[in-house]
Amino acid sequence: MGARIYASATLNMFIRYIAVAIIFIGGYFAMTYMQNRFDEADLKNAVTAVQALQPIPGQPISLTEAVARKYEVSPQKIRWHAKIASKFWGTVQVTAKIPNSDVDLRWQVDLGGQAVQPKSAAAAQLVDKID
Repeated sequence: MGARIYASATLNMFIRYIAVAIIFIGGYFAMTYMQNRFDEADLKNAVTAVQALQPIPGQPISLTEAVARKYEVSPQKIRWHAKIASKFWGTVQVTAKIPNSDVDLRWQVDLGGQAVQPKSAAAAQLVDKID
C-alpha cells in the first residue's frame, strides 16, 4: 500500500511539472506573438510618419509625391521599407527604394519623440526646407 501512495505522489508531481512547462511555453509564444504585433505596428507607423512629411511648407504635397516628382517615377512604384534600429530607444530606419535608381533615401524616426530626421544627403535635400 505504501508503494501505491508513493507512485501516486510521483505521478502528481510529474503532472504538475508538465503543467508548469506548458504554461511557460504558452506564455513564451503569447509574448513573442504580441511583440511581433507591436513591432509590425511600429514599422507601419514609422513609414506613415515619413510619408506624412510636407517638404514644401504651406503646400499640400506629401513626401511620396515630392520623391515621385523629383525622380520622375509613379508614386505607386516607390517602395518603402522600415527596419527597427533600436527597440530600447524606439527608433526605426525608413528607406525609400526608387526603381532603376541608386539614390539613397533614408530617414530615422523616433517613435517616442515623434521626430523624423533625414539620414542621407538625398533625403536631407528633400526636407531641408522643413524647420
